[in-house]
Amino acid sequence: MKVNHMVDYCRGTFAAGHGLKRVGNQKRTTTMLKPRALWIATLGIAFSMTLAARTQLESTAPAPAQEADDTLETVLVSGDQPGPGLWKVSRDDHVMWILGTVRPLPKDMRWRSERVEALIAGSQELLYPARVNVTVDIGLLRGLTLLPALIKAGKNPNDAKLRDVLPADTYAKWLVLKKKHMGDNDRVEKMRPTFAAADLLVAATRKSELTYSTDVRAVVNDAARKHKVRIHRLPEVTRKFPVKNARGVLKTASKTDLGDGECFNRSMDLLEARIEAMKLRANAWAKGDLEALRNAGSGVRNDDCMAALMNSLAAGTLATDAGTQREIDNMNRQAELAETQAEQDWLGAAQAALATNQTTVAVLPIENLLRPDGYAARLRERGYAVEEP
Repeated sequence: MKVNHMVDYCRGTFAAGHGLKRVGNQKRTTTMLKPRALWIATLGIAFSMTLAARTQLESTAPAPAQEADDTLETVLVSGDQPGPGLWKVSRDDHVMWILGTVRPLPKDMRWRSERVEALIAGSQELLYPARVNVTVDIGLLRGLTLLPALIKAGKNPNDAKLRDVLPADTYAKWLVLKKKHMGDNDRVEKMRPTFAAADLLVAATRKSELTYSTDVRAVVNDAARKHKVRIHRLPEVTRKFPVKNARGVLKTASKTDLGDGECFNRSMDLLEARIEAMKLRANAWAKGDLEALRNAGSGVRNDDCMAALMNSLAAGTLATDAGTQREIDNMNRQAELAETQAEQDWLGAAQAALATNQTTVAVLPIENLLRPDGYAARLRERGYAVEEP
């Protein structure tokens, strides 16, 4: 799977943060969200929706674990920033300009978007990729009846707390980081290590003055509406599949030690380094530093505990009792198909736009532009001239 949309959705959409300030009289929005509700819901459908967590937007290739160095803490940029340059795709005299987006971004930056807005004003189409949604088909009413099981499955078995299930040295590290980023939070002490780590990452991101705001898209959308440019959002690529024994999986999971303590320990070790990598990436986008965007976080191993939890769900008694491995295989298959379809849909729409429009502006996650097998590379393979910023 090339892109884990569900994990990105979990980290981005549900991460609390403040809106990105913009230049001039453009509006500012503020989003306050509740990560706990997300992560409990994620566990509830862990045997399906979050199985994609084994493949991350960030590189999962092994790299030396890094300890955070407080003396090297990155200072986020603020004030007016140019943002990234645009990729130029062309054939004959038809051009597509592609803006790569990054989340999270520095909270106090102001994007100087005049060039992008001018390009949109002179274009005939603003193109967005399809969102991928792979989910279980259990129905709304049935899903509501599973809520009590969801909540129970999100907690440690037998009402244990983190101090009861973690080694003393690991728990000591947790207390230091929790105090720093979450303050006095007794609620999280009852959660499984995987979800405690997820809450900590969200809190640390928020406290680092990063934001998951989507105002970059709001800027280009406002420009398109102002100049009456067509906004073309590709239809969502949806894959649903039935799950026969969701309640059984949840019931078994709520009583099972999922063995996520080891990953939790690594997450504590890597937390500060991961936040620093996000800061470097956010600053690189704000300043338009493409080389820094390529390198940001490349040396930080991404030990996401959701992947470890998925492996536990697929193994042992839970797999045999509830048929979880079958659901994992089905999920991965559906996700691969959806990703492939989303890519083909975008490439088809991009080629049609390049054939029809004199000028097109497209918006893509920057990973899709930087990857050697990403969307820009696919267009180059099809004979288009592709120029990086």
